[in-house]
Amino acid sequence: MAETQKPEEEKTQESKQEYTQKSEQQTPEKETIELPPVNFINFISSLASTAFMYMGGLVDPETKKPIIELNLAKHHIDIIEMLQQKSKGNLTAPENNFLENTLYNLRMSYIRLATMPPPTEEPKTGQSESNSQNK
Repeated sequence: MAETQKPEEEKTQESKQEYTQKSEQQTPEKETIELPPVNFINFISSLASTAFMYMGGLVDPETKKPIIELNLAKHHIDIIEMLQQKSKGNLTAPENNFLENTLYNLRMSYIRLATMPPPTEEPKTGQSESNSQNK
């Protein structure tokens, strides 16, 4: 049985090497953007940024109003919570602190938006002035 697994492991190693070689070869002639290192804190930051974007961090270019998609924000918060549970006991102190603080901030922002009363349409300036003059 170990004989059938070994070729599969070798294939995986070969595919990783091919991927690395191809990604190194496909460097565009343009200036490339320096990406942050791949680590736990940067991964959590990426998920948190996406959650914050769904909580009004993006503006609709046509309406100029913030885009709020609480179900998508909650989904990303749930992903981070799942990662917290799965990584319990395997994180460094700074990673654990960052994760806890990030989740706290996300949850508080989510609760604030979820419990906020719906926006009301404000009357146009001309209408409110004419109404107050008629009284």
